[in-house]
This record gives sequence, structure tokens and C-alpha cells, in this order.
Amino acid sequence: MLKIKNRIPSLAITSILDLIQYNFGIYRKFDLIVLISLLVIFSSSQSLFSQIIPISDIREDQIRLLQLQGDSVSYSMSNRSLWTLPNKIKPEALWGGPLPYTILNNSNLLDIGLYDLEFQNIYNNNLPFGENNESSWYGRGSNLEIKGGFFATSDYVTITFRPLLSYSQNSDFKYPRFIPTDDLGIVLYGAEEVGFSLDSPFRYGPDPFWNFDLGYTSVRFHYKNFETGFSKEPRWWGPGKKYSLIMSNNAPGMKHVFFGSRSPVKLPYIGNLEFTWMGGWPEDSKYYVHSFVRSLDVSTETQRFMNGLNVIYSPSFISNLHVGVSRVFHQYVPEGGLSSSHYLAVFQDILKVKIGNNPGDNQIFSAHFRWLFPESRTELYAEFTREDHSYNARDFILEPNHARAYTIGLQKILPSKLIEFFKLSIEINSLIPGQIAELRPQPYFYTHARIRQGHTNEGKILGAGIGPGSESQFFAADAYLKKGKVGLFAQRVVDNDLFHFRYNREEIDPFPWAGEKDWWRHRVDLHLGLQGAYSFNSFIFSSTFTWTKAFNYGRFDIGDMYGFYEQGGNDETNIQFEFGIQYRF
Repeated sequence: MLKIKNRIPSLAITSILDLIQYNFGIYRKFDLIVLISLLVIFSSSQSLFSQIIPISDIREDQIRLLQLQGDSVSYSMSNRSLWTLPNKIKPEALWGGPLPYTILNNSNLLDIGLYDLEFQNIYNNNLPFGENNESSWYGRGSNLEIKGGFFATSDYVTITFRPLLSYSQNSDFKYPRFIPTDDLGIVLYGAEEVGFSLDSPFRYGPDPFWNFDLGYTSVRFHYKNFETGFSKEPRWWGPGKKYSLIMSNNAPGMKHVFFGSRSPVKLPYIGNLEFTWMGGWPEDSKYYVHSFVRSLDVSTETQRFMNGLNVIYSPSFISNLHVGVSRVFHQYVPEGGLSSSHYLAVFQDILKVKIGNNPGDNQIFSAHFRWLFPESRTELYAEFTREDHSYNARDFILEPNHARAYTIGLQKILPSKLIEFFKLSIEINSLIPGQIAELRPQPYFYTHARIRQGHTNEGKILGAGIGPGSESQFFAADAYLKKGKVGLFAQRVVDNDLFHFRYNREEIDPFPWAGEKDWWRHRVDLHLGLQGAYSFNSFIFSSTFTWTKAFNYGRFDIGDMYGFYEQGGNDETNIQFEFGIQYRF
């Protein structure tokens, strides 16, 4: 089995023009002279020994599988993107070790290489469906993605340019009932059920469109285990495999500055530490209607700043355990600009009584762990997240579930004499708050009374793709072959069940004869599918087939006290077919 050492560098150039101009108000063009100057910096550096792996790349799966089989990789997998070695040896099996990137120029001073060229087509026959797809929108019809780029890296500086070009046919479909409209009844492309309390359009306009995003583009300055720089890449914080509750690649990455670890930092006698601090500038989608916000007499500021911190500790006295905390703050940028308090907001006390009631800040806090058991080839992980502060310690002890969400997951490898191995995956996620709302106010997850756009960037939720008020149960079984894999999966998603309860509580009169309400029209999706991948020479072919039954799609009958025996009239089905080609130069 290929062993991977815990080393470091790689990555990128986040269009310094966009980042520095946008974030720091420097309005000088980033032209060829600046690029040449950066390359001159490289010439004084030393040799390359790694680069960044984009989130959801096959190399991430390879590393996680190697960990389950007792490999030496010590990453927590809770602070991604990852750095890894550019392996010069091609693994005998596709899952025997991370594939090497192609190096065009290899010297003691500077390495220049290519990221794989990736093409993917995603077709939805009836309804939009897609998540963890960064800046892409998987609407009804055909959707295309093209990814690729280059990196240039040395011991001290790394530049990466890996954009994402996408197309969506975005064909029309049956609109749900609870979508925002104007006074004339014209559809506004806001969030289903929660309107403009969240910048999460149910559809990206009425027309086909192309979109270009900088993707994994950044400039990094690094020394030993530490790095700092500017980036546009998405971040994944937490151990979840299917979803992450605070930061994931469900949304495109925001323009941000950062400081953190490139690989685990050794703390003498006590263990390892991984961390990332970031200051980012989330952007609104072009479908967010600020005039609607004004009508609610709340802040109409649009420029947001997000301060975030993710820290993972791996104790030396408990093997393969990784425990961590994550915290983000969303704030509006004041007219006078940002101050040190904005950049250091994540270091505030976690109890509201210690800092005062500040309704202008939207805070989300998470605690998580991942525990590997290589002997049994098993990993357990969990994440517990709060959307709001506890007032004091007594409040936390009495009601720790206030505005909470959680993830619980398990992966296990089963050896086989017929194939390489089997892998079972289970993950349960819930963003449905408990019954506390019957007694005290409780916020919708990812929304905020003052930061109206919520925990979003460019119209997508930065955390779990299932969205606020929802829950998911996911199961997958995969058979891994020497050159690929094949598997099946099943998932049940309860779509914003919090809305179902709130609507019943606030809008529906009980049955006069039973005192009951509408308990049979929950909005639930059942996904059943097959997935596979196969490596042939320099190509990796992948495909996923997903059949979806959308029970009570659109919530058209919610609140209708009649027709109990006529359920199913508004159920919909969707078939999604994905086909991808990845070319390794």
C-alpha cells in the first residue's frame, strides 16, 4: 500500500486583481508585470513537494480510503482543501494511492503542473436537482461542467488557477406553491417557503445561461506547516462525507484572506493541531430582491463580511481521534469599513451574557469529531451545530438543543477475496429544531433577522445542501475494483419540515371534530441510485443514475383538510443522469 507523508505546499492564484481590488480597495490592474514579478519570487525558492487537492476530487476519496486501511496519512479530513505529495509512482490500483498530477516543468526552484481536465454532463428530466456543486446550477434539462487549470509552486509560494465553466439549459418546470411573488403575482426567484429571508433562489432565472467561476484559484505564501494568502476556493469544515453543517462546497467559494496550517502541526507531547482562520466577502445572487427587505423595515445593507475559524486537535494519547470546533460570524460592512473587531469576531465569548445582545451579528458554532479504527477499518464521526448563542451557562444546560443541527456518520471497509474491498457508508443529518419553538423564539437555520441574505454566497447555502428545516438519511454500499468501483445508494430527504410544522401551527384551523391538523403532507424526497467509476489509461469515467420520488411536491395541498384519501396527486418523479470524463495529462 502506498504511504503518504504529512508534507505540504500547493495552490494558487485567486485572480489577485479581483481579490486585492475587491477586498482592500487597491484599484491597480493585475497585469502581466505583476504576474512576472510573482514568478521572479518563485525563482528564489526551493523545490516543490505538494499541491492542493480540490474538494470532492477522486484523490480525496483515495486518501480517506487509505486512512481506513491503516495508512500513515494523519489528516483529520475536517479542514479541507488538503495538501498532498505529487506522487511520482503510479499506484497499481486506482485506490492504492492518490494519483500524481502532471508536472510540466520540474526543477529545484519551481514546479509548474496541470490539474486534470474534467468534463461532466448532468441531465434532469423533470425537476432541478443538485447539491455540493459549487457555482453550478443543475436545472431541468442538460447541465455541463468543465474544470481544469494549472499550478505553479515552490517552497514558499504557490499559485493555482482552476476555474469552473458551467452551462444550464434551465428548462421550465412545475413551480412550487410557496415561492415569493410581487404585488401583481409575478414570480420572484427567491427561496421556496422562506422567501427573501435567505438568498437561495428556487430557480436561477427563466433562461438558459453560462457561468464562469474562478473556483480553486488562489495565491498562497507558506513556510513549513503554515500558510497565508488570498483565495476563491470553497472550504469544507467538519468530518461529514455527504454534508457539512457550516462550510462545504455546496456554494461557490467566496473571496477571502486566510491564515492556517498546511498539514498537522505537532504540539510537543500532546498531539497535532490543524486550523484555518479566514475573512471572506460573501456576495448576493442577482435574484435577491432588496426592495422586499426594505418593506420589512430591516437593514438594506448588501456588503457582508464573514469571519470564520476552524480548529482540529488530535491528541497523542488517543490514536486516530480528531476533535474540533468551527465558528463563523456574518456582519454587514459599516460605512467606515472593517475594524479589528470584525476580523476577530470568532474569538468572542460563546455566551451572550458576556458580550451583550448584538442582533447585528449572525453567529454559527459547531463542535465535531472523527474517530478512525484502522484495525476494524471503520470511522465514526459527528457534528453538533448551534445557530444562536446560549444566553449563559444555565441556558445551555437547560436547552442545549435550542437552534441546533447535527450530523452522525459511519464508514466501514469490508475485505473481500473476490474484489479489492466493499465500503458501507451511513450518514444522518438534521436541521429541524426541536419543540423549543413552542415556548421561545427559535431561528430558522442559516437565516437571521438582520443579516437577511443568511449563511449564503452567490445564492447558495454555504453549509448543508438540504437547506434549513430539513433532514436526511443516507446509505451507500460500494464495491471497489482494481480499476474502479460500482455501488448503490438510497437517501430520504425531508424538505424543510420546520415550515410544515409552522404552517400548521400558525395558519391552519384544527379539524372541528378531531382537533387534528395536516399531518400527512410532509414534503419528502426519496432518492435511489447507482454510481460507478472506471479508470482506463489516462481517463477516469464516472457515472451516476438517480431516481427521485418527490412526495407532496410543491406543497399544493398543504392545509387542505379534505382529500385525505386522495393523496399522491401532486407527487412528482425525476431522473438524473450524470456522466463524467476526467483526463489526467
